[in-house]
Amino acid sequence: MVQIPIGCDIKILLDCNELHTKEYYSNVIKEFKECGFRYFNFHFGEMLRSEDSVRWAHTIREALEETGAKCSLVHEPIPAMFEQTDEKRELCRRTLQLCSILGIDWIATHPIPTNGNFNRDQIEQIKERHREYFEEYVPELEKWNVGVAVENLSNIFSLNYDGTKRMFGDNPYDLIEIVDRVGSDKVQLCLDIGHLHTMGLFDIGDVVRDMGPRLKALHVHDNNAMADQHYFPYMGSIDWKAFVDALREIGYEGVFMYEADKIPSKYPTALKKPCLKFMGEIAEYIVSL
Repeated sequence: MVQIPIGCDIKILLDCNELHTKEYYSNVIKEFKECGFRYFNFHFGEMLRSEDSVRWAHTIREALEETGAKCSLVHEPIPAMFEQTDEKRELCRRTLQLCSILGIDWIATHPIPTNGNFNRDQIEQIKERHREYFEEYVPELEKWNVGVAVENLSNIFSLNYDGTKRMFGDNPYDLIEIVDRVGSDKVQLCLDIGHLHTMGLFDIGDVVRDMGPRLKALHVHDNNAMADQHYFPYMGSIDWKAFVDALREIGYEGVFMYEADKIPSKYPTALKKPCLKFMGEIAEYIVSL
């Protein structure tokens, strides 16, 4: 049985907002590895807009190579690029450049933020808008050898805006259709299982199987199906055995990537590493089920 590798959010221990020495990055990455993590969900933070961004990325790349670790995923501002301006296009280009330097495979991106009580024609128009957007960026993605993994959302986000019941992207099957319409191996899917669970409408194993080879990245966290809580596994009500069984069934080749940094962020510095070690033990248990 092929073991699914585990990963976590690098900002739990690493400062992503300033340029540090290679030694700093290497030491932090070694701490992660001691807790069982060799793969990371990365964040560019304030450095995306810094004049030192390229030097910063090369410094971290050296630290990753030195420690045998990898940043496989980043959750960055490409979702904010839909309202195109010169500034946003430049941020998008720089995002791809930094991903290429760091060896990041996938950018997890939310769909266009659109909420409402949509009819069938409106859903079709939104899908086409996404297809056109992603098709436009395929040449840039190919140039930098980076992929976009479109992430499913939850309708609980729409309730925070105007009380409507739909947030486009809360139905994973809409995203599957968009990816198929684009038809590029650089535009695939990221499954946020916490978001999916809050919907209360989908069987997690069925969704994984229906995504199949399109599924390239995960955001792993738990909740009670009523709020996007970003808990550790087993603090909520997700069926983890059904989830990992489905991943094996489709031959998932990506990383079991935590997006559960809210809890570690509440702990004092002295307790962050023990907390991280516990997260690693939970992940190793789940992928061994």
